Amino acid sequence: ERVTDDSIEVCVAFMQEVGQSSQAGLGGSGWNGVMEVGRLGWGARLSMAMGIAEEGLGQPRYAVTAHGPWHGRVSLSHDLKWVFADGQWAGVTVQDGGPGKPPRVNLGVELR
Repeated sequence: ERVTDDSIEVCVAFMQEVGQSSQAGLGGSGWNGVMEVGRLGWGARLSMAMGIAEEGLGQPRYAVTAHGPWHGRVSLSHDLKWVFADGQWAGVTVQDGGPGKPPRVNLGVELR
């Protein structure tokens, strides 16, 4: 997933996969980290998942994203999602609103 913002285009000249736990790609608990560095700015994302989506009450997932231009204001985003085995999910995202503005909160649900 690419880290971008409406007002800032992060030109990616170098992308580094920071790491990933062994279970993250198998649908189990785990974490993943990505860092992007470019001529115009930078971005980083850390994602975590707990439990197994196919068992019990689904799988909670959390991600924090930070990005910005060099020597500029950093923008943060927090994403919390609950995912079920059948592909349904519910989540909330909280993002910076910008200088002098309140945070933006987005709610989402996918039902099948």
